[in-house]
Amino acid sequence: MNDNQLIVLKWMIKTVNFQDMLIELDGAFESVPNEVCEAYENISQKEKIEVIHKATGILLKELF
Repeated sequence: MNDNQLIVLKWMIKTVNFQDMLIELDGAFESVPNEVCEAYENISQKEKIEVIHKATGILLKELF
């Protein structure tokens, strides 16, 4: 993963509600730190999917 992906991933796995986080991240709401918004904007669609996939895997492990 590149630096921008890691910035987004670290923020994603810290959030409480995964679905809300996805909506906020894609809409660049005020609740998303500027650094995360900029990093998210600077990654490709494929890289975004890779980040979401990785974050989902991490969060699923934490649940079980």
